[in-house]
Amino acid sequence: MMSHRTLLIFFALTVALGAYAADSARSKAMPPNVVVSLQRFVREHEFVGEYDYLCAEFAVSNCTSRAVWFTGYSLETPVYDFQYLKDNEWEDSPRGYCGVGMKRQRLPAHTSIKFTVLVEHGGEKPQVMRVGISCSPQKDYKKETEKTYWSEKIKLKR
Repeated sequence: MMSHRTLLIFFALTVALGAYAADSARSKAMPPNVVVSLQRFVREHEFVGEYDYLCAEFAVSNCTSRAVWFTGYSLETPVYDFQYLKDNEWEDSPRGYCGVGMKRQRLPAHTSIKFTVLVEHGGEKPQVMRVGISCSPQKDYKKETEKTYWSEKIKLKR
């Protein structure tokens, strides 16, 4: 027969595991704090030359009850990460940013911004891509508090 002490420990572990499972399921069901979503594709005309470039317009929505911060030149020109899918792995597509004029931008609670991303880069158009924005709850940049929020996987037509 089990002692009271063993029974109490067993009960405490059962409650703790149940609470962990419920919390885990709840966090998976909750939407992300910041949502990056494709709005539409647009063509941008280069001023030098005669080329039209495929661009994608994205929205960043802050779904939290507090402001979040990201790095950019303005609210409509954030520094973003661009990745394409190659051999079932996400690969970074480097974008060069000039540090002049770059600063932390405040995205208020329950607001959205839109920005445009060049899809064709170096004459190539990826088949599958995504875009990410790194945000944090603090104005001052600290790598350990930044979290990158990614758009959905976007399949492009040839």
